[in-house]
Amino acid sequence: MSLVSLRNSCILVTGGTGSIGRALVEELQRHGVREVRVLARRKRTHDAGRSLEGRKIQFVEADIAETDRLTDVVEGVDIIFHLAALKDVTACEADPKTAHRTNVVGAANLLKATSQVPGVRRLIAVSSDKACAPQGVLGITKALMERLVTETAQDRRRSFGSVRLGNVWGASGSVLARWHESAARDGRIDVTDPQMSRFIITQQEAVRLLVALAARPFVGEVVAPRMRAYRLGDLANAFAKERSVAVRIIGPRPGEKIHEDLVSPEEAVAAREEGDLIVIDGRADGPGIDPFTSAQAETLSELELRELVRL
Repeated sequence: MSLVSLRNSCILVTGGTGSIGRALVEELQRHGVREVRVLARRKRTHDAGRSLEGRKIQFVEADIAETDRLTDVVEGVDIIFHLAALKDVTACEADPKTAHRTNVVGAANLLKATSQVPGVRRLIAVSSDKACAPQGVLGITKALMERLVTETAQDRRRSFGSVRLGNVWGASGSVLARWHESAARDGRIDVTDPQMSRFIITQQEAVRLLVALAARPFVGEVVAPRMRAYRLGDLANAFAKERSVAVRIIGPRPGEKIHEDLVSPEEAVAAREEGDLIVIDGRADGPGIDPFTSAQAETLSELELRELVRL
């Protein structure tokens, strides 16, 4: 399957009115798709994506955690990009029930709907580095989502898989968005722990990767780009210099790690390199790779961080 297969395809994007979802929908239209269906849960969110509306876009207002409409939503769909999720660490810790309902039950409902629509030939679920050796509610729910996708792919022999991303730069709810709000309101920013490190991928890189994965056959694997990283203290210093604000250290929040894992030691024995991707497929029949954390990743320079802060 090549990228040309996007042409004349019907694509479903769940969570398609979020910042990454909107960028993905815009990019998909450049590939000659027949139709993009954008799934949004609330009318307010649904309306926020109206700027994308065009002849090839259909907006569907539905809750992914409700099963009654999903079969109709996926009818006629060729490829699904599953982005819908509760992604904020603090919100997930405060309301694990809603996190489970959205991230796990919602994914299970979507996968159940595809079992009744055999025409869906590919599903790519967006996961998080927090799903690797999870420590908080967000990571646990994303890890469960990955397992559901893998099980469905293997049981039904469908080309379904997951992709782990780090912090998507410029996404709504990102640390930078919170800092901009805090700087405008209080003249300072809050930093949990300056020694923390986080993987980073730009919104443009994330969208290009998702579109490229439409060309890759899956058998339930989890794939991840080998991302670069930044230290939270370095990013805070770059932001403070650009905006002339104070920095307050508040300590780690519940569910946070000092460093993020992309490939755990247990996964590393069943992982391999595939071009620029790390592929985790559960088959320990190769040499494996070394575990990979944000502490080991190449870090962004001060100049690069200041340039990102200006975006």
